[in-house]
Amino acid sequence: MIWTEQFRPQSLDDVVGQDQIVKFMKNLEKGDLKNFPHLLLSGSPGVGKTTVAIAVAKDMGLWNDNPELNDFHEFNSSTDRGIDFIRGGKEKKGILDLVKLMPKNKIRRIVFLDEADAMTPDAQFALRRIMEEYSFTTIFILSCNYSGKIIPAISNRTIELKFRELDPDSLKSIAKRICESEGRDLPSDENLEKLIQNTDGSARGFINALFQYLVGGIIPDNSFNVKDYLLAVKNNDEKKINLFLNQTSYSELLKSLIRFLLQKRNDRVDNVIFKLGDYLLLGLNPDEYLGKQVVTLYLKKYLWAGQ
Repeated sequence: MIWTEQFRPQSLDDVVGQDQIVKFMKNLEKGDLKNFPHLLLSGSPGVGKTTVAIAVAKDMGLWNDNPELNDFHEFNSSTDRGIDFIRGGKEKKGILDLVKLMPKNKIRRIVFLDEADAMTPDAQFALRRIMEEYSFTTIFILSCNYSGKIIPAISNRTIELKFRELDPDSLKSIAKRICESEGRDLPSDENLEKLIQNTDGSARGFINALFQYLVGGIIPDNSFNVKDYLLAVKNNDEKKINLFLNQTSYSELLKSLIRFLLQKRNDRVDNVIFKLGDYLLLGLNPDEYLGKQVVTLYLKKYLWAGQ
């Protein structure tokens, strides 16, 4: 079994790095299952959204390895994203077909829709009505990377919990638990820091990097690669963009961008200065995060919009 599944927390007590969310969920668990609200879990990939949904189901007794007794149903909305997935049809059962049935426990079930921001607007509108009509039998938990892609009609019917990237101490605690379980030595502080820097607060990414190091002796390359960064911008891959931005400074990013414009696009020096003038005016000590985000927006606008 791969480590990301082998060491997935089985209870809210095992979840690290999301203290406020865990506290809130435990308070919900103390209440009546009939009053459990619909939830929207938002945040970057790998920070624990699916883990928390599964842990809640197990803590509340809705999870069962026997499909005949299981009241937790997980779907990946990036695969099944259209309206037929919601309403169902003659050839394929949908969410509506499921929620019409009585839960195995005779009270309520959980339907977990992972990557719900990939669902089409039509599918989301269809889901909105189902969430209202069948709330007495079904708790809907949706997860997404970008809550802005969830239509207001759904977000207004859920409580949104925003997951943050895991801090270094939380990732170190994960490393300690895995190393103890596997009978391996914990990486040195220096190598552990390198592994943490490469994973951008993602528990999944960190565990995979830790596996590479402990099993194969490989430490991922943390150096900034402008070509990979530009490809991520072109593909609008926000996760990779932020990962690359964490590997460089604002001034180095500007230098790389200037070299790219001069060498690869054959822009004249005065055009480059004109285009970048606003960003150069941010000063010698700009806000690092803001400066890098502004440069990224510049790239999206000028390099990949045909201008």
